[in-house]
Amino acid sequence: MVYISFKLLLEQSHIKAHEITYWQGWAVTLASFFILYRLQGNQQHGKDIFYVPADVRFWFILRGICGFFANLSGPLSMKYIDLAKSTVLFYTNPIFIGCFGYFLLKERITNYDVGGIFCTFFGVVIFTMDPFGHDKNPKIFEFMSQAWWLDLFGSAVALMGAVANAGAMMSIKKVGGKTHFLMLTFSWGLLNILLSQTLLFTQASSANKDSAAHTTTVYGWHEIKYLILICLGGISFQMFMTLAFLTEKAARVAPIGSLQLILNCAFDFLVLNKDQPPKYNQVMGGMLIFFSNVTVSILKCQNVIK
Repeated sequence: MVYISFKLLLEQSHIKAHEITYWQGWAVTLASFFILYRLQGNQQHGKDIFYVPADVRFWFILRGICGFFANLSGPLSMKYIDLAKSTVLFYTNPIFIGCFGYFLLKERITNYDVGGIFCTFFGVVIFTMDPFGHDKNPKIFEFMSQAWWLDLFGSAVALMGAVANAGAMMSIKKVGGKTHFLMLTFSWGLLNILLSQTLLFTQASSANKDSAAHTTTVYGWHEIKYLILICLGGISFQMFMTLAFLTEKAARVAPIGSLQLILNCAFDFLVLNKDQPPKYNQVMGGMLIFFSNVTVSILKCQNVIK
């Protein structure tokens, strides 16, 4: 819901990506604080529920920073590329989560994991580069075209978001159960507010009188409607995702998130771009990415892969 709302909002609005992350940050921060405050009030004795041990404070802050950049990559990339392409590239994060899990958490990488990583990599290549020539005017050869560079920039942003998301997930695992899981969503929301506010101040201070009107977004019902949907979806997504990564192996949880590929790609091809059917390379690349990740995830859930 969040990704689809991103795209629908950006289709008819000049709202900036960091404005979206700013409001998301406030929603998640307030929701997390309210629940934590109520839980603290119900505790008669025990430690402060808001306490974060000193040995995990680095990972606590890193989770918020990486989470911000992963969150920012969604609306920013969709300004330049399609919803389906942005989703496919972002959900290559199981590659990076698997690698980070091996080096930081000492989680075992099996031959199945390696096979899934290579399948995902080649799926991305097929999806983005159209090596079979089905595109009559492939952007990959238009080196001087502005459209090609914007497409490249949007793709790079989505991939960097995948790396940042992997860093956020590793931070959750490093914190473990040493603090309440809602403190991690609180960190995510707070850092989204602070870093988005920094970008907003930078944008405002660098704008001259002629461009001031273009840097100010006037919110109408269109913006308000989708911002509410994005905020509500962001609250539930952050809470459930954080809890899942705390209670299960990182490499096992990550591929399950790729199920969003089906919904987002179907919505893009059937609703947003219904007059432009998907190309063969997009179908082949997307299926390769999706089925490789889901297959590995199912095998791990069934304990076929330890």
